[in-house]
Amino acid sequence: SDLKQNGYLVNAGENDTKVAAIAVPIVRGQRVFACINVVFFRSAMSVPEAVRRYLQPLRDAAASIAGRMELGSLWPQNAPGSAAERRKPRKKAIKPASKPA
Repeated sequence: SDLKQNGYLVNAGENDTKVAAIAVPIVRGQRVFACINVVFFRSAMSVPEAVRRYLQPLRDAAASIAGRMELGSLWPQNAPGSAAERRKPRKKAIKPASKPA
């Protein structure tokens, strides 16, 4: 396949002739875990130009994500939903003072 041969896929308007896309896999272990892509208007640039401009940044981003997944640090330490954030004690809500009658 093109993915195995080139390490990326191009959709040059197969579904919509006005747009094209370049996609690279995010590999975890030996399996494709996800993909990231850039979608662009074909009137803005040619597919070869988009590959020249965006393929390496896409590959770098995919490698960075894959590396963070392997280390178990995909989310920043204190991001909402992270294990560190879930361990923090919750602050009690302060009730507003009641108004005198």
